[in-house]
Amino acid sequence: VQLSDFQKLDQGRSVFLDSATRRNLELFETRLDGGKKHSLFAQIDFTRTAMGSRLLGTWLLEPSCDLTEITRRQDAVGALVADGGTLDEFRKELLEIRDLERILSRVTALRANPRDLLALGESLRQVPPLRARLQGQSGELLATVLDQLDPLEDLTEELCRAIVADAPLRINEGGIFQEGYREDLDTLRTLHHNANAILGKLESDERAATGITNLKIRYNGVFGYFLEVNKSQLAKIPAHYERRQTLANAERYVTRELKELESKILSARARQVELEREEFVALRNRVASQAHRIQQTCRALGMLDAIASLAFTAREHQYRRPEFVEGSSLEIRSGRHPVIERTIGTHRFVPNDTALNVDDRRLAILTAPNMGGKSTYLRQIALIQVLAQIGSFVPAEVARLSLVDRIFTRIGAADDLARGDSTFMVEMREATTIIRRATKRSLVLIDEIGRGTATSDGLAIAVAIAEWLREQIGCKTVFATHFHELAALASDWSGAFCLSLGVLERDGEIEFTHRIEERPADRSYGIEVARLAGLPSQLIARAQAILAQHQALQETLPSSSFRGMGEHVTPREDLVPALQPRLFDGVAGETLIKELATIDANSLSPIEALLTLARLHERALPIIGEKKR
Repeated sequence: VQLSDFQKLDQGRSVFLDSATRRNLELFETRLDGGKKHSLFAQIDFTRTAMGSRLLGTWLLEPSCDLTEITRRQDAVGALVADGGTLDEFRKELLEIRDLERILSRVTALRANPRDLLALGESLRQVPPLRARLQGQSGELLATVLDQLDPLEDLTEELCRAIVADAPLRINEGGIFQEGYREDLDTLRTLHHNANAILGKLESDERAATGITNLKIRYNGVFGYFLEVNKSQLAKIPAHYERRQTLANAERYVTRELKELESKILSARARQVELEREEFVALRNRVASQAHRIQQTCRALGMLDAIASLAFTAREHQYRRPEFVEGSSLEIRSGRHPVIERTIGTHRFVPNDTALNVDDRRLAILTAPNMGGKSTYLRQIALIQVLAQIGSFVPAEVARLSLVDRIFTRIGAADDLARGDSTFMVEMREATTIIRRATKRSLVLIDEIGRGTATSDGLAIAVAIAEWLREQIGCKTVFATHFHELAALASDWSGAFCLSLGVLERDGEIEFTHRIEERPADRSYGIEVARLAGLPSQLIARAQAILAQHQALQETLPSSSFRGMGEHVTPREDLVPALQPRLFDGVAGETLIKELATIDANSLSPIEALLTLARLHERALPIIGEKKR
């Protein structure tokens, strides 16, 4: 088997994307159903050959960290975008090329059939016109493709001259080679296909030579071919006729010429098949001896096809060339999600800006309502970075990016039943990977850390992870959360800032603008989303009432909230001295204590617990109100 040249594996030359990130970004398949139609790869794979598609998939799986290589690809894409006519001709000619890499693997494994060699020859015929079009193109990468595109004229000419257009699938069936390829094959083929005409001519010649007008050449399985003469004509039988059989009304003879012809006719088919098999094996071996040249051409064709696919994507969907800058920053203007914009229509998609760096804007706390577009925004940042580092143009008006070494995403929730992991454990495992493997040059995008456990635990974990990313790692991070306490902390953290996605409220109805605003969100609009999902109106009204009671209680508490967490102060230490003495003093306080003592918290249902809390809240309000006065 012919192996490609070995290359040293250098992990630092490509962006590290762990399995969770590839899954979250839906690079090759969607998370919902595993389909490929709405993956990123499906949006950029306009390749015409299998080699090009595989190469493009490899680029997407391993985006480059080599700025020189990225720039070479960008230059090539830009040249083809600028020359649309040549791009269309390339794609038309590439469409005629089969999977030469797979064919070559069968050739070198001695498993190729006649149709494989026919496809190889017909595909290689497309190389000369491709080379001719490449002659006038600019760019180092396209020049390299031109140099590596070996047309293999000698091999192509022989293959196209040798194999018939309707070649058989197996080499033991014959009918592989065209007429004129080998003279001895032509003779055997003629004998096989024209046996009746040859025998008819011999019969006419014998009649003319002997004067026996009713002489016939016949065949049976016992005697083979023979000359049959009626007994009335026996006086005309030549001396060189050999009698084989006597019948009542006729005699049967053979001649030396007829026996030789019989031998040729009966063996012609078998000999033709054997000779064609031997010649095909020899031809296949000659092709295998040129495997290195063919591999080089395959790589060049795959490269040209992948570049043409990226150019076609950029032209058809108004992608722009990203600019790479020194340092560690990310600036995107009017960025779009490459999948969703095509699903809902570009005119309906709301573009957004992003600005991050490792100095004063390294941690963005994104608080936004449910269904506001947080996950879309996070994914589009990562996908634009990935596309840029494979050498593609990107869906944005302007993109100024620095190279990243790793991209991490933690988006959405799912358990792992096979490993026995809960949703929260999966969330924590993904967070652990990020904390342990991210560097200052990484891009980290997190959506909802800590939502799978108790609110206090989850908030504590979320704050600790955000602090760690900001202080210990210092990488560019967008941290989306429904813990609004994080937004309050961000104002005290250097390098942190707040983002939110806009919401319009009109007559009790809400409308998501999907536009990024540099400010914290005021709330998550969970109940409004629940109403949009179709929950009963009575249930929604009850939820609104419970929320109002909870907010009223929160307003009576000191305003420290979790801001102290940023300075490592426990919230309870802040709250207890302020409320406890006054809350339980006097007769009203003693009554409240007695009522608390009668509650069996373990036996309460969720709704009973909420109702009990509401009742206690009503009892506590007068006491707290007295303190406030």
